Amino acid sequence: MSEHEQPPIPCSESESTCSGVGTQCVSVCLPADIKPYVAVKKVDTVCCNEPIVTVRQSCDCGVCKINITQLLCVKIHLEYGANVEVGEPAIDCN
Repeated sequence: MSEHEQPPIPCSESESTCSGVGTQCVSVCLPADIKPYVAVKKVDTVCCNEPIVTVRQSCDCGVCKINITQLLCVKIHLEYGANVEVGEPAIDCN
């Protein structure tokens, strides 16, 4: 018998079952679709300073055109999240 050969293992006729452990490495893939969402919950607006009035056009036709500009602070309360849909898993036994 060479040094790499194992000696024969005697079988027992009195035992009707055997136990053992086998392993296999596998790669499992689960396809998933992730769809984000954003919901606007509340909007708060606060005026900052006084409005600024500028003349766009002044004419003799009885009409005066102006722009009124106001600096605002706008707070937008949002809810962020995501929904997930999964498909069927797949396996690759390598």
